[in-house]
Amino acid sequence: MTLDPERLKLRQAVSIRSHELSELTPEVKKSAVELLGRVFNDGKDYDRKVNGDPELVRCVTAFDKDRLIGYLALVDRHTVHNFHQYLIGGAGNMVIDQEYRHLRLGVDMMSVINAILVHASYDIGMGFCTPELLKFYAQAGWILKPKGRIFARENGTLTDKGITVLYPTNQNSSEESFWFNDDINIGKSGW
Repeated sequence: MTLDPERLKLRQAVSIRSHELSELTPEVKKSAVELLGRVFNDGKDYDRKVNGDPELVRCVTAFDKDRLIGYLALVDRHTVHNFHQYLIGGAGNMVIDQEYRHLRLGVDMMSVINAILVHASYDIGMGFCTPELLKFYAQAGWILKPKGRIFARENGTLTDKGITVLYPTNQNSSEESFWFNDDINIGKSGW
């Protein structure tokens, strides 16, 4: 993808960094909540998602100078499948300001998440998306779960999480195959 000079200049002004959630200032957290609410405009409680989820421990941010223009959360989810415990890195709540779309910022932010997943010994990366986002996840190195479903408990009911994308990290091939083929209950819903 070739950017015109003006868009290239805009992209070059953006810095992308990973953070422990505890490192974010209240102002940055507030900006993340506002950005999520403004872009998604779906009435969800993003304050709870940014500030109140104990499993949310890391995030990736994109800044143009001191303006937050991108945010991506990484949730730690411990789950048990076939009598073994696994650590899932749940990627979610990705948002990029409208003005900064189509600059590959999302793919660059996912590359940071991919490196964290590998180096911090997660068993797998997992995300949920709409059909329109499958191409984006593929560009970021994530793979559509071809068989089996992912389930989570929402308000006391076990629900199908829908389209699931996976990022394999540290497991051997027999462990990897169940992620791609089995129905898996990941516990509570949330990311």
